[in-house]
Amino acid sequence: MSDPENYPPSDRARTVRAVNNILQGASTRTTDDLLAELAEKGGDYYAGEIEGVKKDILAFQAQKLLIGQPYTKTSGRQYHYKLFERDGHPPLKVVNQRLFDWAAKGGFPPGFFENTYFDHVTIYCMPDYTHCLDSVFQECNFAVCRMVGTHFEDASLYSSEFHSCCLSGAIFSDSTLANTHFYDCVQHRGGFIRSRLRRCNTLDALMTGVTFAESTLDGCSFDRVRANRIRGLHTATITQGGATEEECRHNREAIYKALRPEDYPQGPDRRPPAPER
Repeated sequence: MSDPENYPPSDRARTVRAVNNILQGASTRTTDDLLAELAEKGGDYYAGEIEGVKKDILAFQAQKLLIGQPYTKTSGRQYHYKLFERDGHPPLKVVNQRLFDWAAKGGFPPGFFENTYFDHVTIYCMPDYTHCLDSVFQECNFAVCRMVGTHFEDASLYSSEFHSCCLSGAIFSDSTLANTHFYDCVQHRGGFIRSRLRRCNTLDALMTGVTFAESTLDGCSFDRVRANRIRGLHTATITQGGATEEECRHNREAIYKALRPEDYPQGPDRRPPAPER
């Protein structure tokens, strides 16, 4: 309504991207400009909807400010957990949103994130250097979360998302990530070691010094990524299940162009370095 040229109704992806750039501080326009425009164009008729949008935006901005501050609450409290039984493996304690919110408010007890089944939980805070050993994250949303030195070891993440997170030295080792996506995240050092990523997308990310050592990337994509000093990509297995060899080759080239553009010379007579496997 305010600017059909920049926010074309027929191109939702472009509109979402433009608004997201404003919210992420990647636009010449500010969030205040956006809110003022909403009020001007929406008028009284959309006042209720605008107030809801404004509340969400302000909450998002407040949460982003917390990324620079470590979560330091501790608690010795022990909770009574339901158990998630697994054939041939020890059971996992179950954490839902209500239990997570209680623990986050009072302080996470030792081992809270280990050997745990997180069931549709929005995770917005974690202590630095948290271990998530052998845990399962089912349809979880890591929302504007500070993750410093976080270690996902032998963990499984299914249909989960990382939104506007700061992953500094966060490591996924010997883990499985399926249909798990990273949006507007900053990833510094750490990365993926001997992990299996299947149909995982990374969009609008900053990646520095991230490793993919001996990991498998199956049907993964990286779009609008600013990457430098990416390590171990030549040891990774890049595949695309169900695709032709030609489609797999294009996928490998796209990943190399996105993550290691300095190793992907441009020009008619130059080819990228071939992956080792």
